[in-house]
Amino acid sequence: MNPVWWDKLKFSQFVDTIEFIPLETTDRNLIAEVRRIIYDDEKYYIRVTRGMQNANLLVFDKKGKYLWGLNKRGNGPGEYNDFVDFSITENQIHVISFFKFISYDKQGEFIKESKIELENQVKEFVPINDTTFLALVFRTRSNDLNFLFRMNDDGKVEKRFFQRNESEARANDYRIHGKGIDLWNNIYYFNHPFSDTIFQIQEENVRPMFYVNYGDKAIPGNLLELSDPY
Repeated sequence: MNPVWWDKLKFSQFVDTIEFIPLETTDRNLIAEVRRIIYDDEKYYIRVTRGMQNANLLVFDKKGKYLWGLNKRGNGPGEYNDFVDFSITENQIHVISFFKFISYDKQGEFIKESKIELENQVKEFVPINDTTFLALVFRTRSNDLNFLFRMNDDGKVEKRFFQRNESEARANDYRIHGKGIDLWNNIYYFNHPFSDTIFQIQEENVRPMFYVNYGDKAIPGNLLELSDPY
């Protein structure tokens, strides 16, 4: 895709304030890596991990005081083997663990869980409203070339969309730590691994919105071969 126009962005164009908030440290909330932060109702909800499969959720007030944590590893109701991602709606916290969708209240008490009816594994998701979610999936090359889908809070898949070719699916199957879906001014934006295009999502319509010119830092198009192992 060739850019119609391009421009350099200044940090001040999309950031108006930078604030540093020291987080209280106790034996119960040691942080190694931070993978997602959501600020909701004057609280910071932070997904942290001490390894690929040891994630949990820590909650701090707006001044950085530690409030409580969600760590429910196990195989029982309301428990998870791996905390893949989370999102927050008006009254609930939602967690995805492989093919399991779990809902808790804002104090971390278990409400319900459902099996996600999907062949591909979810790697991140964001709320559309209180009961509907937009998700990005993993293993697209093996199962389904649609990168995005819409599901409800019972784990039911309502729509699959944004189908790509096998080469792009190969790139999407890499576990990239950065997030692919974001919300800005009530519009969702999406970027998949090794892509130089930022897409805009409105309803299920996905269109190229921004092109990032990496110049001589761009990743070669032949870097990933379809025959490469995961």
